[in-house]
Amino acid sequence: MKRTFVINWILIDLFIVSVISWFRPHVTGRGNSHEIWHDLAMFHVLGSVLFLLP
Repeated sequence: MKRTFVINWILIDLFIVSVISWFRPHVTGRGNSHEIWHDLAMFHVLGSVLFLLP
């Protein structure tokens, strides 16, 4: 496979991770557990930073 093809699929996956991890805490609400919200926020930041690297 070409390198750009692989990078494009990785970026698509990271974009989906970023959107899902944003959607859950901000649109549906935090809920009662701050720990779960914090974990989702960190997951979102990590996915977004990895999206910017390539």
